[in-house]
Amino acid sequence: MTVRWPESLDPRNPRLSVSVVFVAGMFMTIMDSTVVNVALPTLRREFATSTASVSAVVTSYLVAVAVVMPASGWLGDRIGGKRLLLGALALFTAPRRPAGARPACPRWSPSAPSRARRPAS
Repeated sequence: MTVRWPESLDPRNPRLSVSVVFVAGMFMTIMDSTVVNVALPTLRREFATSTASVSAVVTSYLVAVAVVMPASGWLGDRIGGKRLLLGALALFTAPRRPAGARPACPRWSPSAPSRARRPAS
């Protein structure tokens, strides 16, 4: 007895493949912005600066995303959406692989003492 997939869930269905890749790309974008927001208290502490000045990181990130959106639409029209998405995913993940594979640097380890000035309490 062979198992028959419903047509919409058939792994060979191109619509399913495109949907999975698209959802993976959107998940990576959401995770990237979440990492920026989670890092804000650490950035403020390590660079001994105010919360207002560190919030410029989030503003800069949002401006960069807003600038890239129309450009990516234009580029998608020029080279095709599939090629653009696959190229963007490759550009996003390629530099992160070596960084994730290397051992932690003691200088940047969270347990290492910070050399930044601490704000006065």
